Amino acid sequence: MNTDEAFDEAELIGNQYTENKPLVDMTALMDDEFANKFKNLIYDKYPVDQLKLTRDGNEDDIVGIPPIKALTIFPSYLQYLDKSRTDSFLTRVFPYQYDLFRYYKADWYELVSKASSKYVNIPLNSRLRL
Repeated sequence: MNTDEAFDEAELIGNQYTENKPLVDMTALMDDEFANKFKNLIYDKYPVDQLKLTRDGNEDDIVGIPPIKALTIFPSYLQYLDKSRTDSFLTRVFPYQYDLFRYYKADWYELVSKASSKYVNIPLNSRLRL
């Protein structure tokens, strides 16, 4: 990023004039080939055989299932913004990090672990057919 103006507090996290809601709302499109692979593997038929993610139904989970809101703000960006609004770091660095891969991996491992625990002592012919 190379601009003359940095993002400000109202755009990133909100303030008293925005009812503490950010003016910028980031959402992943999940329309690329890589995202589609995870969407097909994990999320399209979710939940399979009542295997749910720990964060499912958690009111504190803001990223969603699939994790389309997993675009978090770099803490260092907010620290620089708080200390000095004129620091060149703020105009060179995009404040959001793309965290979808972290959630894909965590969701995949959690569901695989739950599935293996559920079916480890069940005969092969009794297992769910997908």
